[in-house]
Amino acid sequence: MENQEKKPDTKTIAPFRNLLNQPSKDTVARIVELLKTGDIDAAYVGVGLKKFAKIAEEVKKDEGAWAIIEEETKKHQEGTKKTFTLYGAKITIATRGYWDYSQTEDPVLEAYIAIEKKVKELKKLREEYIQNESLAWEKRNEPKAGETSFGIKPFTLTWNEIPTLIFEEGVGEVSTNIATKKGQDQLRYSL
Repeated sequence: MENQEKKPDTKTIAPFRNLLNQPSKDTVARIVELLKTGDIDAAYVGVGLKKFAKIAEEVKKDEGAWAIIEEETKKHQEGTKKTFTLYGAKITIATRGYWDYSQTEDPVLEAYIAIEKKVKELKKLREEYIQNESLAWEKRNEPKAGETSFGIKPFTLTWNEIPTLIFEEGVGEVSTNIATKKGQDQLRYSL
């Protein structure tokens, strides 16, 4: 028999009909009830839920589309209240702020950033070295699955010098541009 596209019956579509008019927990409870009683096509529900998740993910990726949704949603805000209810969802407008240091040209901060970058590189190299040595040790010794040697160091590693962070002593002044505070409103949905 050829695989034909199955059309959902009205009984199957019913739980999704009032999706925006009731709390999500009520929709979930109704769908679970219908699934357990066999009064709904479980495959249709599964496909529908996967599609809803994918649709939400894809629309959020499109910054232009998501900006339109957020701007239109904010129009339902009452006065200066940060929280309001819309289509059964509690929506809070939260401002996510942060400081932008990229234009400060602060030599001390730039030095810290360079140190941080170098430390991350060195840490990654050391982890790779430990991993490679661990794999080589396991290959040579073929430990039994689940066997651990608690507290026993099975091999030694070499090092040229143990790293330390040394600061140049003294106090000085540097010319620095101001950091700018940035932020944007973000909608948080409680369904």
